[in-house]
Amino acid sequence: MKQIYDYQEYKSRVFEILREKYGEDVVREVEVTKNNNTKLEGIGLRVGTNVASPIIYLDNRKGQYTDCDVRQIVRFAEKHMKDIKHFTDKAVEDSRNWRKMKTRIFPKVIHYTKNKDMLMHTPHVRFLDLAVVFFYQTNELFPELGEGIVTVHDQMKEVWDVNEEQLLKYSLKNLKQLKCTCKKLEEVLEAYGVSAGEDVEVPLYILTVYTGMYGAVAMLNREFMEEACEKMGCQKLWIIPSSCHEVLLVPYDFNVAARDLQRMCVEVNGTLDQEDVLSDSIYFYDNETKQINFADVRGNR
Repeated sequence: MKQIYDYQEYKSRVFEILREKYGEDVVREVEVTKNNNTKLEGIGLRVGTNVASPIIYLDNRKGQYTDCDVRQIVRFAEKHMKDIKHFTDKAVEDSRNWRKMKTRIFPKVIHYTKNKDMLMHTPHVRFLDLAVVFFYQTNELFPELGEGIVTVHDQMKEVWDVNEEQLLKYSLKNLKQLKCTCKKLEEVLEAYGVSAGEDVEVPLYILTVYTGMYGAVAMLNREFMEEACEKMGCQKLWIIPSSCHEVLLVPYDFNVAARDLQRMCVEVNGTLDQEDVLSDSIYFYDNETKQINFADVRGNR
């Protein structure tokens, strides 16, 4: 007969198996605070004094679990344990070397107020109601872990002996090396075989970086914004933060009120996972001044 577990039973069984094999000092139960104070439970793995400690997140969204689910995540953890042992001293040392890391740091934007607790120990720069934080990709240093990101925290900043201004300078410089995309919403949807529908009257463009990961930060790159204005044939535009991964752009000359765009933004955010929400605010960009400011949702600016 198939064994059925609820989430707590499933989690307990997974830890029981892994700790029996590797020991309690190696297999740790962790809770990680992600974007917008989202809490995720996971398995923390550590081998000896290795500074790289990957976390395998547990999926708590299912109503029930089986032995198949248990075996699947146990196998995944076992693979990571083997991979950790392949981490080289050079890769670990590189992660502590600012001269080598400064070309690997990228920026991302998150909501300031919703992440105040995390920002207390995370280097950041304020931008409107957002905060610019910094990260590097794990596959750059530890290819065994595959694609993932590590957010820069205060301890890393101290090891590198840098300040927020340096992190911002080099991360924005590195951002320029990434291609950005600015396409009409209809084009993007059609690429996925989805119709935008006849009721979409506002000319919406999606701006993101080529990888799509945390692509909303593309709006901080002056060249990207200039290219967007040129493509859209305008000098001023509205910015709708549709998620942490992209923003929507609307030509300012189009007859639409900022308050209507904000209503759209709030509706879109209501459909997202909490971790992906960026802001309910609407921004205004002027290509002449190269400045982004809050849009006045009480009027039309």
